[in-house]
Amino acid sequence: QNQLNDTQLRVLRELEYFGWELKFVRHPKLRDPVPVVFADERNYVALRADGSLDERPRFKVRH
Repeated sequence: QNQLNDTQLRVLRELEYFGWELKFVRHPKLRDPVPVVFADERNYVALRADGSLDERPRFKVRH
């Protein structure tokens, strides 16, 4: 969680209140880290740097 900015941390805390959980942070080359937050095995979002949620991230998660 030390890789998240203040806005992302605030939004993450709100999501955690509703049962979501930070599972991992992706590290794409030459781009900002991308926190990935899960509600369950199949429902996940990427947390953008501005705190908005990307509900359809352009990557697949292996289960």
